[in-house]
Amino acid sequence: MNPGKIISKDNPTADYIVSCLENENTFAMKPSAKIIWIGGKPITQTFTKSKKGNTWEMMRLTFHDKRDTIEISQESATANWLVKALDLLSVTNDKTITYAQLKTDFENVFEDFELFWDNKPISSLYKVGLYHL
Repeated sequence: MNPGKIISKDNPTADYIVSCLENENTFAMKPSAKIIWIGGKPITQTFTKSKKGNTWEMMRLTFHDKRDTIEISQESATANWLVKALDLLSVTNDKTITYAQLKTDFENVFEDFELFWDNKPISSLYKVGLYHL
C-alpha cells in the first residue's frame, strides 16, 4: 500500500472528497443581482489602531436586530462608505441598487470591491438584514 496515495478502490469516501474538491463551484454574484438592506442604521464608534509604530483610524459598526447583535470593524473610510451604501440599499428607497452599481461606486474611491465585499465582516451582515436577490 502506498501511504501517500489517498484514492483507492478500497476508500470510496476519499474518492468522493477528492471529487468534490476538484469540482468545487465558486460562487459569483451576478452583476444584475439586487442588493437590499432591511436592517437598521448601525451604531458607529471611531477608534485608533496601532501596529508596529503605524496608527490608523478604524470604525466599529454595531448592528442590532431582534435576535442578534453583530459588530464589525473596518478602516474609517470604508466604514463610512458602507454606512452610506446601506442607506442607499435600504428598502425605504424607491430605487434598488444592483451589485454592479455598488461595485462601481466602491471602486470610484477604493480598490478591489470583491476583497471588501466577500470577507467575513460583510458576510456577517446577512444575519441582520443584508440580502441579494
